[in-house]
Amino acid sequence: MRADPNNGYVNKFQVYTGKEGNVAEKGLGERVVRDLTREIWGKYHHVYCDNYFTSVDLFQDLLNNQTYACGTIRTNRKGIPPAVANAKLKKQGDMVQRQKDSMVATAWHDKRTVTLLSTNSDPRDVTEVQRKQKNGEIINVRCPKIVKLYTQNMNGVDRADQLRSTYSICRKAAKWWKYLFWFMVDVAICNAFILMKKSPNHITTTKSGRRRERKQLEFRQKLAHQLIGDYWGKRKRESVGEHQTRGLSHWPTEMDKKRTCKQCAKNKIRREKIYSCEQCGVNLCVTCFKPYHMEKHPELFN
Repeated sequence: MRADPNNGYVNKFQVYTGKEGNVAEKGLGERVVRDLTREIWGKYHHVYCDNYFTSVDLFQDLLNNQTYACGTIRTNRKGIPPAVANAKLKKQGDMVQRQKDSMVATAWHDKRTVTLLSTNSDPRDVTEVQRKQKNGEIINVRCPKIVKLYTQNMNGVDRADQLRSTYSICRKAAKWWKYLFWFMVDVAICNAFILMKKSPNHITTTKSGRRRERKQLEFRQKLAHQLIGDYWGKRKRESVGEHQTRGLSHWPTEMDKKRTCKQCAKNKIRREKIYSCEQCGVNLCVTCFKPYHMEKHPELFN
């Protein structure tokens, strides 16, 4: 997935459909990044990715296509300078950097050693970050500027996932295409929500005139009302006369299809049963048969 780091807007995504011919694809991560960024080549955009995708060949290819890149990288990747890959750093703020043309490999030690590869950084740009020690003391630690840039711009996909998961319509399903459908609907809703927040024509204000931040729940509720419109899907049930509720007419019977137990649903429990009441026409668990009728037809037990 390619997403905006500032708001989580999903620009493009690709569905992994598994191995072809039961053979693992070589260079899968590199191919995915190329596919997702090809339409922005030549515009000098900055692309950030994690260590699964990062490689020297990929970043060189992106640079040749006027696209900068930065990402954490695994130390066993081909082309990483040995001085960076094998760096033994122990003290906070220690770093090792190597540069070849516009590509910079960096190893920096914080709580552990972090290794990065970038084509959009200058190894001379060093800043400081504050770190709290075990004794409570706060100290300034030397830090390459590229580490701060990576931290600020790496969370686009995380933001998108967070927005989707907050009020996701996705449900567990045995069929993969259902999950994919729900996923795309959620992405479309979240993208629309982000665009509305950015739109100057859809700014909301409080009574005092201050700008009010839009909430995703409010957006989804209004969207649902607009999509439903005047539709009313409540089924009309035939009224049952008093003479029909007496006697031995409420027999348990087996239906042709499983449906949700009516009594369990009242307690917000989802159980699907194939048995139902012949007279009432509602599916019920065996244990729910009596309490349902005691509540629905108390005259049967008088």
